[in-house]
Amino acid sequence: MAHAELLGDRIMVQATWNENEQIKLVPGALWDNRNKMWTVPLSWAAGVQLRGVFGPSLTIGEHLREWVKFERAARVDPARELRNLVRPVDG
Repeated sequence: MAHAELLGDRIMVQATWNENEQIKLVPGALWDNRNKMWTVPLSWAAGVQLRGVFGPSLTIGEHLREWVKFERAARVDPARELRNLVRPVDG
């Protein structure tokens, strides 16, 4: 079972040896020989890719979970913004 956690400006992924081919499907995945783990760029897209590759078997660490909450809150809902722009004028 793979586990993802925040590590500086990257997401570290601890995966079993039989998950190595899966992690290679994530763009930007690099093997960190010093820490003996995979890393991927810290981005919303990378998180989506990891979930797509590993599905529900991917566990998320506390620090990465907090980053996701922050990112989700910071994202603007384009549909809501569009509705605000085309709101009818009172008159």
